[in-house]
Amino acid sequence: LAARAALARRRPGWALLGTGAALALPVVLVGAALWPYVLVSSSDPGASLTVADAAASAPTLRLLGWVALPLLPALLGFQAMCWWVFRGRTDGRAPVYW
Repeated sequence: LAARAALARRRPGWALLGTGAALALPVVLVGAALWPYVLVSSSDPGASLTVADAAASAPTLRLLGWVALPLLPALLGFQAMCWWVFRGRTDGRAPVYW
């Protein structure tokens, strides 16, 4: 509803922020409710997976850092290009499929 109101006021940035918050908020709330567990076992409470148990080791994180670091600028550039190509498409002139 906030995104629709922002679009009606011609504020697409606020609409993007509102939809992003609507998508992220349930994930954050579920994570906060389950903390410190990542997965909770309903049959055996002792078998639940905690954050410490699910964390990767330091060598694995180091390797992932070196692999992901060169890809990050390319991913951000592609995202920026998509936003640039589709800018202004939320003004009501483009077809919207409900």
